[in-house]
This record gives sequence, structure tokens and C-alpha cells, in this order.
Amino acid sequence: MRTMYLLAVLLIISALPAAAQKQNIKAKKFATCTTKEPVMNFTMDTAKPRGLADNYYLWDNGKTLNVKFLSGSQRLQDIIKSAAKEWEKYANIKFNFVSSGPAQIRVLLTDHDGYWSMVGQQATMIPDDEQTMSLDTTGGHFQQMASLRGTVMHEFGHSIGLLHEHSSPVSGIQWNKEAVYKDLEGTWDRATVDAQIFETYKVSYTNGTKYDNKSIMHYPIPARHTLNGYQVDWNWQISAGDKEIAGLLYPKGGKSRINEVPRFTIDKFTSMDVVNGTEKVSLYPSFEISTAGKEGTVYFMVFFYDENGDAIEDTDDKYNISGIVGTYDFAMLQPGKRLTANKGARDFELSIPKSQLPVSSGSKVMAVFKSFLFNDNEFKLLYASTPFVFNMK
Repeated sequence: MRTMYLLAVLLIISALPAAAQKQNIKAKKFATCTTKEPVMNFTMDTAKPRGLADNYYLWDNGKTLNVKFLSGSQRLQDIIKSAAKEWEKYANIKFNFVSSGPAQIRVLLTDHDGYWSMVGQQATMIPDDEQTMSLDTTGGHFQQMASLRGTVMHEFGHSIGLLHEHSSPVSGIQWNKEAVYKDLEGTWDRATVDAQIFETYKVSYTNGTKYDNKSIMHYPIPARHTLNGYQVDWNWQISAGDKEIAGLLYPKGGKSRINEVPRFTIDKFTSMDVVNGTEKVSLYPSFEISTAGKEGTVYFMVFFYDENGDAIEDTDDKYNISGIVGTYDFAMLQPGKRLTANKGARDFELSIPKSQLPVSSGSKVMAVFKSFLFNDNEFKLLYASTPFVFNMK
């Protein structure tokens, strides 16, 4: 049983490969903006999704998603196609498998990378030449047809926005935490176990559905990992509860999606011009943003690091984003828009006084552009660029 549980934990990966990293944010606004600034005392958790379905990363209802294999035999590809399309029976979404060209979902069949998938539109943050889903063909789940298909359906569940059912806030699971810590010792530290197994999500992310221990998105739980002997076996089929939530999130027949939230996507990020003036550094990130769902607030931020990649620490609390020197602007955006920034002309600037960058003249500085959606006291990551290097001279 221990081996089975470790496989569940390690191979049916959480919605994102990295464990959650929480940090307190406090910031002040410096760029001119006419919209009202929201209160900034909250916890930012962008590394890990926050519920059974992360509605902020759902695709538009009725969307056709291109899916491309980056490797794998024709036999395995055909099995994966068949299993993935099970979701089309219950959700108003289509998987269009292509052999070339752009694809929102890119599947890599590997011999080492485990099983994982980006959640919904988080896939748009990944470079076009990299996988958004990994399936380990040498792992135990690919040795039998039932577990192979179940694993594929699990990961494609993530790809449309579903999250792990065992972390439901209404599950009532009485964890024997010390037993779990002991069994996973040497594999995960306690903080990772807490984030991946014990942490529950906000009730709003359940979308009003009940806890479902038959869900394809549920981890198996051995009896010794609970205080009352509660256990959950492997689930290799899409359950009645899975069908219900899929239909609520992607309704057919012209029905409205439940629990709609602001949904923004940043793409076509090409560059960030840096103008090093006498008194200030001006930054011009070039990107496009699509808005959907409901009205929401978007923050555009730049964080600064020294040439070694270490964060430049704020010393006077003036341009402070979680202790790092940074600057930002924000805007309240309506749904159904397609907007551009710095495409052809410099029409969107983020700036910081040179006096706020405590580095010597001639030193190199790295700037990283990030964008976040702010809603319901949460920051949701929309995009993070690679570092742009400039000289302070």
C-alpha cells in the first residue's frame, strides 16, 4: 500500500509541479491611474491553484483546444486521444489533435518526468516549444489499460481546470498527519506534504458541488493515513461528480457557466524595452491581453534583481513588493476586450527612480515583468517573463 500511495503522490502530480510558496505582499502605487486602488493586505499564492476547479484559469466555454504530441508512438497517442475525449461527453469543450502548428496543450511522452499537467489557461504561460503536460510511459500507470486511461483522464482534467478532490474543504478527512509525514519522509518535506495533501481550498472553488471520493481527481488514501480508518482506493473512471462539475464549468445547450470570475490571458509578449534616463529607469513591456468572464483588476509589475540573480532588497519601503524593489501599475478591465501594450508605439510605461535601485553605477540589473489578476483578495499569476538585463551606467 505504501508503494501505491507514493506512486499516487509522486506520479499523479499536483496541478502544478512546484509546491506552493506564499509571501505577504505590501506595495504602494506610484504611477498615475484613475481607478480606485484595492486594499493590498493579503496573502499571494500564485504557485499553486486554490480549489477543486480554478475558475480563473478556465477556458472559454465551447472552446476548441489544439492538442499536439511532442513524442510517443502512434499506438500510445491513439489511446491518449480516446481517453482525453471522454471529457467531451460532459464538458462543452473540444480537443483537436494536430500534428503541427500552434497548440494550447502540448503532450510529452517521457521516460523520466512523471505525470503532470498545467491547469487550464496556465498552459498559455509556457513557451510554445515546451510541454504543458507530461506522461511517463515507463511508470506503473502505463502498464495496464485501466490505469493508463485513468491517468490520462486525470491529467486532461487538470488541463480543463480541475484540481485535486482530496483537498476539498468539505471532505471532512481526518488526516493522521504524523503517519503521512513518516511515510513520505525523504521524499517530501513537511511543508510540501502540507501544501500537497493537507491544505484545503476556499469553499468558493467547490462551485457548490459535494465532496466526491470517487472522483478521477482524487488521490488514493490508505487507512493508516487517517485517524478513523477512512480510505480511498484508486479511481480510474470519471465519476458522476466529475461529470457534474464538468457540465457546470463548461455547460452545453446555451446555459451559463456557474461561478463566473474575471479571466484574463496575456500573450504575444515579445520584449521589454528599458530606457535608462538621468533620474529614472523606464520599462516598456510589449504584450497583448484578452479579457473574459467578469470585470477585474490586473496588476503589471516589474521586480528587480542584481547581476547574480539575487533580489534587490527594498531599504526604505517606497518601492517595496514583498521586500523586493519593484514598481507596478494596475487597471480595471471589462470582459470581452483584446488590448495591446507597446505594440508599435510606447504607450504603457512602468518606471522607477534610479535612487531606488541601490546598485553602483555601471552595474548590471535584471528586470522581470509579471502580471497578476487581483480578485476576491487573491493574486492569480497571468504571466512571468525571463529576465531583461540592463546597465545602470
